[in-house]
Formats: sequence, structure tokens, C-alpha cells
Amino acid sequence: MKGRSAVVLLFAAAFVVLLSGCIEMSTRVLVEKDGSGKVEQTFLMKTEIVEMLKNMGQSDEPFELYSEEELESQAEGMGPGVSLVSVDPLDKGALTGYFAVYSFEDINELRVNQNPDAQVPEQEGEGEAVREFYTFDFTGGRTALLRINAPDEESTETSGGTQIGENQPQEEYDPEMAEMMRQIYRDMRISMAVEVGGSIEKTNAEFVEGSTVTLMDLDFNRLLEKEGRFEELMRNQAETLEETKNLLQDIPGLSIESADPVEVRFR
Repeated sequence: MKGRSAVVLLFAAAFVVLLSGCIEMSTRVLVEKDGSGKVEQTFLMKTEIVEMLKNMGQSDEPFELYSEEELESQAEGMGPGVSLVSVDPLDKGALTGYFAVYSFEDINELRVNQNPDAQVPEQEGEGEAVREFYTFDFTGGRTALLRINAPDEESTETSGGTQIGENQPQEEYDPEMAEMMRQIYRDMRISMAVEVGGSIEKTNAEFVEGSTVTLMDLDFNRLLEKEGRFEELMRNQAETLEETKNLLQDIPGLSIESADPVEVRFR
């Protein structure tokens, strides 16, 4: 796989040029005092794009934004003891998608992909999807301790198991490609949070509200508002969402947790 900008890796589908401002994804991990819990995930895509893809699909293999079988397979990839509980379709007029709930028995076994590329239906001839996993360390007790580990090289992989960054030649900055990517970023939003089943006693997290720690909330319109920053991102050839987040740290309005690991003590 050649070195590409993070946005190409996020949406490594044959129809990527059509996905103008079409994706919103939010993930919330809820963990109880015994280390069990659930993952709630919302995925939305622009309705007109979904309809267009349905019309473009082959009659014997109609396009589906999601299937229960695929989501069950994703649950297996999230770790032992993880299962799909429910999935409900969402229709918000301009956006179409689903709300999925997964349960887990032990958060120590859980890994959650922060990269939305895994949610885009795979198309023939596309590149391999990138997985960037958050992992967790949990110790129970009267005051429980949860450590949230940001994705690193060991937890970042393609669907084929290849580590990102291996023998990947860098591409030259292409203004035309950059403009196409600008349209893809428009109105895109990706967020991830962890909510604990109790009161937070102590944490090193920066973005905390009640029992919820926000690990990231990326409204990419904020990036587009900052003159020159989008071009900087493209020139740096970030290959993963984690690298992209590092380049966006100082943009006002974006929540990007810098502590690693994040520690949360709650009771």
C-alpha cells in the first residue's frame, strides 16, 4: 500500500471521490465497576450518496450500508467476549445510517477502532482498511482504575495484518488531490468518549464532563476554517488518524486528548 494522506486511509473505497462531507461517526464506551460494559456506535452517511450507491450496485449484490452479519464480525474483532446486542437503522433526512450496541464482559479484552474506514462497506479493488485500536487496562475495587491506551504502531494494522508505515514511499503534494480531499473533509465529524459507571474521583484527562471523558471530537470544518492548516496536513502525508490528530492538536474547537495513557479512577 502506498503512503497516502490520512483521509484516503479513512475512506479507502473505490467511490471515495464521491463522499463529499458525508460521514459522521461517534463511539461511546460505557464501563461498569466490574469491568463489563457496552460500546455504542453511531454511523451516518449522506443519504443521497447511499441512494446513488444502491442504484449503482449489481442486481445480484445490491449495495447495503451495513448488515447484521458484518457487524457481528466486527464484534468478534473487538475482542473475546464482545457481541452485537442490537442494531437499529437511522434516518435523519440528509443522513442515513445505524446505531449499534455491543456488549463486552471484560474491558481488558476490548479493543475499539477509532478509524471510521472500517464502517465503510468494502468495494472490489479498494485498499485494505486501517485499524487503529484503543486498548484498556482495568483494575476493580472500591475505587476502580481504568487506563485508556491510545493507538500505537503495535495496535495499528490493515485488515490483512500489515503494519502501517512498512516500506511505503511518500507521494508528492498534489494541489488537485488536496482540493478533492478538502471537499471530503467538509462537514465530517468523528468523536469518541468513555463513560464510567460511577463518579470520577481523579483523572488526568483534559476533556471531562460528569462521568464522561472525551478522547476526541473532530469537527473537520474547524480545520478548513484555519487558513493554511489543511494544506499543512496534506503536505505532511499523515498516514493514520492518530498522526492526523497530532497535526490538529492546537486548532481551537477540536477536542483531542493528549494524555497517554488516560487514567480514570472512579467509584
